[in-house]
Amino acid sequence: MSLANQLELLLISFLYGIFVFITLEINAKLIYNLRKRYRYPITLLFSLVHSLMYFLILMLFNYGYIHIYGIFMTFFSFLTIDFFYHHYKEK
Repeated sequence: MSLANQLELLLISFLYGIFVFITLEINAKLIYNLRKRYRYPITLLFSLVHSLMYFLILMLFNYGYIHIYGIFMTFFSFLTIDFFYHHYKEK
């Protein structure tokens, strides 16, 4: 994999982590008042949809190669946005 593809993967993964954070916050607000028997299937479906979307995005950009640093970058961007969101939300 070339350096350009690796950088593209890191950028896509970072942006996808931000997207996951935003949609997770919306999902949490929507299912907050639901019964537990509805929360769990909705959360499972949410996770499956996001996993499939990430794989489909990877299929478009690098033929579906999943590299560990792409997953780390997605997780890192999610944690970074979560930290800043909750840090500035409290102020």
